[in-house]
Amino acid sequence: MKNVLNLNYYNSMKYYDSGNLKMKLGDYEGAIEDYTKGIILNSDNADIYFQRGFAENKLKNYKSAIEDYTKVIELLPNYYVAYFNRGFAKDELKNYKSAIEDYTKVIELSPNNFGAYFNRGRAKDKLKKYASAIEDYIEAIKIDNKSFHSYFNCGLARTKIKDYDNAIQDYINAIKLCPNKFKERFHKVKKSKANLKIQKELLRLFPDLLD
Repeated sequence: MKNVLNLNYYNSMKYYDSGNLKMKLGDYEGAIEDYTKGIILNSDNADIYFQRGFAENKLKNYKSAIEDYTKVIELLPNYYVAYFNRGFAKDELKNYKSAIEDYTKVIELSPNNFGAYFNRGRAKDKLKKYASAIEDYIEAIKIDNKSFHSYFNCGLARTKIKDYDNAIQDYINAIKLCPNKFKERFHKVKKSKANLKIQKELLRLFPDLLD
């Protein structure tokens, strides 16, 4: 019996390695097939479930990805990356409340995780929980003060609650980091009535934003 278990483990890892190679080549469907064969031989290998979930995410098969990451979490309850990736898949399915729960678990396990704060902020944005989203963007900025998207999203959220002065400062920081990227995103929101006061001040400070 022990020899059979050892052989199954060995063969499952062969499929795992083959799946990883196919992942590198962008053959996500082929990788999933190999990972599935590996799981059949060894259903307690968290690494294979994790990789299959990653491949499913790449193919936008988010429900299947969630199932795989849930299995990883059953096997490795403190593996924060599985919570993060599951949260991403839930995000894509617009299951924002549940995604927030996963990102919160990531922060519990990995307190300085920039991506978890940023993604949780975006999910809260989607639920119109702007004040709470701002708190997360601020934490993300504390971890990485060069994050253009954190400043920009924070500015948008502040605008939603009419905190215009702080929104302007967030936008100024974003402009200093990446003026071209700001200009691109700014053009998409510049006609919003809620942004008129901010637009006027930003154009006074940065006249070339309309170039």
